[in-house]
Amino acid sequence: MGAVRAGLATLLDGKQWRMAGVLEYAFFTEMIHRQPRMARIFHGCVAACCLIIGVFNAGAQFNPLGPHGVIPRALNVLISLGCLIAGLWWLRPSWPSRRCALCFLAWADISSVVNVWAISSPEARFGIACIISFAGMYASFALGWRVVAVHCTFAFVYIVGLVWMTVAIDGRPLWALMPFVTVPLTVVVALPSVVQFAVETARREAQKVTAESTRDPLTGVLNRRGWQYAAQQLIAAAPLPGVVAVAVVDIDKFKQVNDGAGHAFGDVVLRETAQRLAADNDVVQVARVGGDEFVVAAHLGAADQVEGFAKRCTEDVFLDLTVPVAASVGVTYVDAGGDMPPASDLEQVADRAMYAAKRAGGAGYVVIDYAAARA
Repeated sequence: MGAVRAGLATLLDGKQWRMAGVLEYAFFTEMIHRQPRMARIFHGCVAACCLIIGVFNAGAQFNPLGPHGVIPRALNVLISLGCLIAGLWWLRPSWPSRRCALCFLAWADISSVVNVWAISSPEARFGIACIISFAGMYASFALGWRVVAVHCTFAFVYIVGLVWMTVAIDGRPLWALMPFVTVPLTVVVALPSVVQFAVETARREAQKVTAESTRDPLTGVLNRRGWQYAAQQLIAAAPLPGVVAVAVVDIDKFKQVNDGAGHAFGDVVLRETAQRLAADNDVVQVARVGGDEFVVAAHLGAADQVEGFAKRCTEDVFLDLTVPVAASVGVTYVDAGGDMPPASDLEQVADRAMYAAKRAGGAGYVVIDYAAARA
């Protein structure tokens, strides 16, 4: 029962759904860019799929089973052009952000549905429906099980709707469609799910192996290397509208605390601080980047919430222990969306704000608007 409850908690965790694909896409990006040749091959494969689908889809204009009528033909042409443009876009050397990857997947899913409905032959629609499997395979490798689950649910509903249309509108008997339905269900729904299971298993095993290099063993949060690995994807994944806030939290006079109360007490302070910072509902990641320094990333609804976030970060370090402990906190923020600045730049401005808080006597916070700081 405990395993079932844990599984349901994972499945229903709204915060994780909002972050769907962030860590998986960061991991995939990291792995594929360790060998630049692999990144070029992946770019080329996706581009080739889009270009080939675009060319063959345009050829349906001249097939008697293809689109009939002005609107179906126009839709077919638009989707064919879209495939060709997407193929050329993938030939660019730059790597897409997670948001671009999700938009590409959504475009592929919607285009596949529209394209199938434009085909005149009921039986041919089921064959054309298999094209959506390319989008499913892309999601399986790059975007994680939550995104794949949404895609496969969409694909399943799409095929059920196709069956309904063929029976109710085209007048085909349901039993006669079974051979046509089996293939798309297998290729479009089952195959991406199986591939995703294999990819997810391999990813988790790889993460176990590399956990020591990306996690702080004392606190369990990310270390400097782990923060550098995940930060930019976390920042780029901020929901719209909203702001991204980055805080640098430095425990005041930690050396005196450590020397006076003992290293065991200092370890307790670090663990408690990490746990309390991570418990904030708006916080998406915490990293220990120095002996007594943490970096915190949060997604907030609006700029007027930044002050409250900074205050909470400061209060999280006022621990109820035998020796008083406080922290200096520096926070910067930027509007989500558009061209997001590098995570290192946000951390740099937050670090400057943290030192301003220390110069003011510590045990407090300073907030600096990133846009104003860079103006």
